[in-house]
Amino acid sequence: MAANVLEIEKTIAAYLRQDVSDFTVNGVNLLRNACNNARKAAERIHDWEFTHVKAKVTTGSTGVGNLNDAVLVSDDSAVKIKQVITYYLAEGDWKIPLYHQGVKHAAVRSRDWMDRRGVGYGERYLSDDTLISPSNIRGLRHEVIMQGTQFHLVPATTEAKVIHLDAFKWLSDYSADTDVDHFVTHGADYLIYAGIVECNMFNTRFSENQEGNLGPPTRARDEALQGLLEADNFYIEGGRTPR
Repeated sequence: MAANVLEIEKTIAAYLRQDVSDFTVNGVNLLRNACNNARKAAERIHDWEFTHVKAKVTTGSTGVGNLNDAVLVSDDSAVKIKQVITYYLAEGDWKIPLYHQGVKHAAVRSRDWMDRRGVGYGERYLSDDTLISPSNIRGLRHEVIMQGTQFHLVPATTEAKVIHLDAFKWLSDYSADTDVDHFVTHGADYLIYAGIVECNMFNTRFSENQEGNLGPPTRARDEALQGLLEADNFYIEGGRTPR
């Protein structure tokens, strides 16, 4: 277990038989970049449980919101949302879960709804940027239509709404020597092996093209990441008691 990201960098440099300072070129810390790249690669392929957050977005007066404006419920600090699991409409003390879908899927549903009910082109159309859906035709509860980082409530509102998000966030880059997180604490082996592989392009310490030399530890990197993935998958499943 490493104490912080600097300890990870020192270990990577030691395996490559150089000093930490040797990997700073033109003001760029290649070791720090390698750690950030390794963690970002792991974020792209998995929703890590420790990045699970409660956030909120306040929409405009017509119910349009943007995930880039999200803040944490706990302290109103800014947060970068990676993926939303569930949207909730805040109504007093109630948090009402909403159906959500992409704009393409919503359009397919709208056409299907109209076809099955015989709605023709002569029927009233809401507007070019508002989809006809069961919600806004039949006066049912709101749904969320997503497009990129933007989302809007259907039917449209006449006042701003607070939307709570059960979501996964993107992590901030390591920037200080003392930075520590789940990967540093529980996935140090992954960060180290991934850092060795990336920084090996700088000094070619490992080269399997020469007889008797080892190649960069790509297999060890992948196995370490797989072990971390398996552990993360069981954080919730092990103690889950669904009804």
